Amino acid sequence: MREVIYRKTGLLLFPTQIFGGIVLHYGNIAQMNTGEGKTLTAFLPISKPILDFFKISSGVNLTNLSTEGKKQLYNNCTVIYTTGSELGFDYLRNNLITSIEEAKKQDYYYAIADEIDSLFIDECTNPLIISQRSRGENVISPAEYQLATKLANSLIEKKDYKIEQKEHDVWLTKKGIKK
Repeated sequence: MREVIYRKTGLLLFPTQIFGGIVLHYGNIAQMNTGEGKTLTAFLPISKPILDFFKISSGVNLTNLSTEGKKQLYNNCTVIYTTGSELGFDYLRNNLITSIEEAKKQDYYYAIADEIDSLFIDECTNPLIISQRSRGENVISPAEYQLATKLANSLIEKKDYKIEQKEHDVWLTKKGIKK
């Protein structure tokens, strides 16, 4: 990897950068001082020219990408450059889908975060909330909400659903699913 980076960028990795890359590979946080090359260290597995050399696909996740564009990105790229909030919202949107055809692949093996203290301390206090569907997606009609409310009100605890207080979960029974 060091040789490919040198050939493609002219930059020679220092031992601290290689060690930092190893630390990141094992899922740990690497603390590096200013000037020690954090960007190149975090870049080890995901540099575009290097990815191209190894025939690894990559892309950028932008906020204004259409639903189909995001689906193509997630399904066709091994490495995706994105922000924490965009990734979080995509995860939430993916869990709102109504058919398997709408689903996007979401298997993440690595995440490299620049300014991790900001991500874990500052941004973690801001909840990600989806209040309405994205443009172009199906909108649920008031009649569908009324039907769902009627169904929910007809369910009987222990007969149609069970509550697990400890885990804060509610599960439909077989009878509840049939309703």
